[in-house]
Amino acid sequence: MLAAAASITACAMLAGAWVWSTQSTFESKLAADCVEHLSYEPFALSRTTRVPPSLVSQLFARNGLKIDDSLVVNYLQPCVLNGQTALHMVMQQPSGPVTVMIFTTSKSIGDLERSRSKAKVRVRGFDGGGLVFLAESSRDFDAVEANLRASLRIQRTG
Repeated sequence: MLAAAASITACAMLAGAWVWSTQSTFESKLAADCVEHLSYEPFALSRTTRVPPSLVSQLFARNGLKIDDSLVVNYLQPCVLNGQTALHMVMQQPSGPVTVMIFTTSKSIGDLERSRSKAKVRVRGFDGGGLVFLAESSRDFDAVEANLRASLRIQRTG
């Protein structure tokens, strides 16, 4: 698991530079910031135990979001990225860990998909915020996004 985390971190740092260099939109910058942030918390990718649903609900509520107890989260921490607070979470999936950063903001966030080498990035907006997905494979992005949106009862924008 540690080797996989180190591999993802190295790929994430390379992908961050690539995402930033290919497009200078708000979404690209947001994605690059999230990719870079992974290098500060590589241990998050190896967590396999479930974060207690009561703690998940509490941390989401602190960020103005209500979530049901069905979402299985293996890592959850509020983090600050360029002055914005995000909920940094990891959910273990069949293809490996999927990191999701949830931002609540009044700024409209559009869609972005980027892929390079082993790093995949997806940015999706929702009313009042945005979701950034990061993983070695994008295979589980659709399922994680659908599950997260259903748990948060949010609709896609953009």
